[in-house]
Amino acid sequence: MRDRLRVLGSDIGGGTSPIIPVFVRVSDTLLQMGKEMYDEGVFTTSPACPVVRQSEVRFRFILNESAD
Repeated sequence: MRDRLRVLGSDIGGGTSPIIPVFVRVSDTLLQMGKEMYDEGVFTTSPACPVVRQSEVRFRFILNESAD
């Protein structure tokens, strides 16, 4: 997933944790994208200001296998 996100131009930082951050950097954009993903059945967490600095707002993805 990391490789695919990079190919798509996503800012995922340099970590190697099982939690994959996708930095958005703009709170309003983060909230709108989060709503749209939720509506499409994608669950993610999205730390925003004041939990993280404004310049570090992001989604956090943890992949798991679906039982379906």
